[in-house]
Amino acid sequence: MKNILVVLSSDPLKSDLYEQGIEVTLNLADAEVSVEAYFEGEFLKALKEASNDSIFYKKLKQINLYEVKCSSNDKALSLAEDFDLHLVNPKGYFSQFKKIVVF
Repeated sequence: MKNILVVLSSDPLKSDLYEQGIEVTLNLADAEVSVEAYFEGEFLKALKEASNDSIFYKKLKQINLYEVKCSSNDKALSLAEDFDLHLVNPKGYFSQFKKIVVF
């Protein structure tokens, strides 16, 4: 069983809560704790419409530096080629984790 899933779902255009999610993810990865990120809701909607030079996209890219697996259930999500995003079924996927933290 995997340790922790950080779910980013808050709207990055209305709240800075997503930044806390990114920081938690980075801190866990830095401490070599098994962590993955999952994008959904308003966060995913904003991400789909964001340009690669938007501030929250740049902050999100920090997760790639730690090679944290990032996932979503949206087939239509198209990000820059340098951002590795996995397509998953949330029902089976969420059950793999001991803890889930939502931002």
